[in-house]
Amino acid sequence: IRICTPDTGSAPRPVALFFHTGGFVFGDLDTDDPQCRYLADKTGVIMVSVDYRLAPENKFPGAYEDAVAAWDWIVAHAREIGGDGERFGVCGGSAGGNLTANVCRHARERGGPRPAFQCVFVGAFNVHPPVPSRAHDQGASNADYARQLQEAYRGSDADRGDIRYAPLIGTDYSAHPPAFICVAECDGFCDEGKLYAQKLEAS
Repeated sequence: IRICTPDTGSAPRPVALFFHTGGFVFGDLDTDDPQCRYLADKTGVIMVSVDYRLAPENKFPGAYEDAVAAWDWIVAHAREIGGDGERFGVCGGSAGGNLTANVCRHARERGGPRPAFQCVFVGAFNVHPPVPSRAHDQGASNADYARQLQEAYRGSDADRGDIRYAPLIGTDYSAHPPAFICVAECDGFCDEGKLYAQKLEAS
């Protein structure tokens, strides 16, 4: 992990996990570091960026396991890094958006502290079959590339039915935290982000 403690705001601070982009295959602590630092500076929140394991060397559920382990760690150690131990958040883009939704569900099922807020931008929720925006906004070649990334992360076809792999297959999203969900005009995951918002609203 990398801990970004802002100069703004006042201590003790809220603490939030940050999961980088990269389709479960690319990325590390450096790729989204400017965004992570920006959020820390603008919000006064301690951002804990997570260097989760990547595919294809580490197939599902490797990234998921690292994400929930990071959540359990910050809940236990928030005060040691300047947090107040009471206010938590979770944030991520693309594959990191998937992990964000999964951490919210994990926290609800585990009991104890839950995120007070979630931020998902262009979340890749591994919806199967692909939703319309995947083909329309990305074009055929990019849609095929997204499929290849999913296959690199997926261990078997059975994973498509695992909520930890595809967090939108669930039916109960009650007790999930308030959310900011960002979708973009030329965003192949636009409809997936909208579907996540609809499921949160319905619950």
